[in-house]
Amino acid sequence: MKILWIEDFGGKLARSKIVVEIFKEFFEDVNLEKEYDQSNPDVAAQLAYLFRKYTLHEVYVCNSYLEWKRLDQQHQGDFDLALIDINLESYATSDEERPDGIDSDDFDKRAGFYIYHQLIKRGYPDNNIAFFTGERHSLKEFGKYCSNVLLDRPAHCFEKSPVHFSELRRWLYEKSLQESLILRRGIVEGCRFMKAKIEAIDSADLVPRLIFYKTIPGTPGDDTEALRRDSLEYLTRLERFFLSHQGYDDAELRNWFLKELAAKWEPSRGYFIRAKKAPRFGSWLEEQFHRTAQFQMKMLRNWSSHRLLSSHLAAKEFAYFFLLAMRSFVESDLNEIFRYERILSTLFNPLSDLELNRLMNSSLGFDLERSYEQLRVLHKEVLSLLKEFPDEKRAAISLNRRMDNYFLGIFRELGEVLNQLEQLALVNPSVLEFHRHKIKNISVSLFYQSFWHGLFPLEIKTTFYADLQTIKFNLEPLTLPFLVLLGQAIFAESFRAEEVSVNVA
Repeated sequence: MKILWIEDFGGKLARSKIVVEIFKEFFEDVNLEKEYDQSNPDVAAQLAYLFRKYTLHEVYVCNSYLEWKRLDQQHQGDFDLALIDINLESYATSDEERPDGIDSDDFDKRAGFYIYHQLIKRGYPDNNIAFFTGERHSLKEFGKYCSNVLLDRPAHCFEKSPVHFSELRRWLYEKSLQESLILRRGIVEGCRFMKAKIEAIDSADLVPRLIFYKTIPGTPGDDTEALRRDSLEYLTRLERFFLSHQGYDDAELRNWFLKELAAKWEPSRGYFIRAKKAPRFGSWLEEQFHRTAQFQMKMLRNWSSHRLLSSHLAAKEFAYFFLLAMRSFVESDLNEIFRYERILSTLFNPLSDLELNRLMNSSLGFDLERSYEQLRVLHKEVLSLLKEFPDEKRAAISLNRRMDNYFLGIFRELGEVLNQLEQLALVNPSVLEFHRHKIKNISVSLFYQSFWHGLFPLEIKTTFYADLQTIKFNLEPLTLPFLVLLGQAIFAESFRAEEVSVNVA
């Protein structure tokens, strides 16, 4: 969460007292009172440092209207939360520097109200703004003024008193756990980080580093700078979905974001094309992840376009797909975990290192086998719809089973067969809708499970006369930090029996 705090520290309370009282909730394992240097008058620099060091949040402090104006321009108004003091007269604004049309000599005494009004005019959610002031009288006056001109009163007002300190702390902490704000901050920061990464790549290295293009037939062309511009424009489009303060919490907008995210993979084959120089990976597990991620992004594009993906996605699902997309777009070291990835991972209830290792050793093999068998049952159900038709009509359904990974292969084929049956009008629409509903119910679990099945492909020995299979998995410890982060985040989401049941009507 990115917090804007407008405060001139003009009251009687010590700066350190205010800082500790309202922000100590963010420092769970750190005693902020000891860490904060009371002798240092630069609150802005010190708070920014402490938040960066110990948390995934940011705080930007400004003491006056002019500082707010400069900071607002610098960050283009991109803050998740605003905490505003009303009286900023400790730092005077000269007559020529006041906002146009404001001639009041006591402007600085009420400058916080002006800033609040500017934020509201831009569509900033009132629920994400709080007044924090010692000016109780001014608050009452402003509330009365709002009533007189038929405006809603500010949603959140806190006074600088012990009772209100605890209420403000609770409000800030609850906001820090708000999933829509976490998703907004993680995606905005992720897009900006990846744009900076692409801008820093030398022209000679650009094509090899943009590994996404190794999954698309043909050559990207000789103009590498055009390729760079196209990549930056793609990330800018994604970022814009969440920059609006009004739209980031809208379910429909999130779904459009997902389509835009996955649309990049429309021309992709979903695998690295043999005719192109393959990326070099440091280990077998790293290669398995990258191949699986490209497959999942292609599947996301297809399933989101053909009504196979659940329409009830939580914030963590959008985070998961975004994390995959960014790692699939630009080559990056899986030994590194980027700040935006840590932010988005907080949308999950991650396992500890110890618990993940325990589950991988004790139950992952069983979970993989069970999830494969459940998918196989549903796959057989859908394929059985073909048996009702003569050979010449069945021949119209093209099945492409050339894939090394059994689970990923039937995952892909499940959607392909259903879509082709619908296009050829070979099956009663109500029957198709019944099976489509089943697939949508387990679609999210299939994407999570694909992460594990991609890393650890099953090996099958089949006894054909009895249709029996012997299944085996070569499990390895997750040692690459990014894979550990993702594994800890999604393990519990991957193997929930109630979610992957194929018996849901």
